[in-house]
Amino acid sequence: MPFVRTPMFFTQSFADAYQFPNVMGMSPSSSGSDVVKYVDNFRSIMLHSMTNGPSKNGYWLTGCKVHTLSYHSDWFSEKSINGLQMRYAVYGWYQDMFVTKKPTKWRFADNPWSSSGEPSYC
Repeated sequence: MPFVRTPMFFTQSFADAYQFPNVMGMSPSSSGSDVVKYVDNFRSIMLHSMTNGPSKNGYWLTGCKVHTLSYHSDWFSEKSINGLQMRYAVYGWYQDMFVTKKPTKWRFADNPWSSSGEPSYC
């Protein structure tokens, strides 16, 4: 992302349901310590890339196995990370970036997986 200058806001799962079989080569129902290590490593790489990208970018990253977050209304309006729903994170980032033109950090990410896998609220 070092060449991208357009501010972006990412809504993504670091355990994307599509990625499990098609990128990671795992069954969507996979579990166990190897899966937890893989997902947590992927999360770490994703966060490193995003936090070292342009400072104007924002994100809301969940650890739940889901795909196309913004198309599922419960993800947009009910689920939260650090107490903030996706809809408020997107709105707040947009408002600060383009309306008030006072960019602040709108960056929210779920914690790494526990030994039992994805978060219980998923």
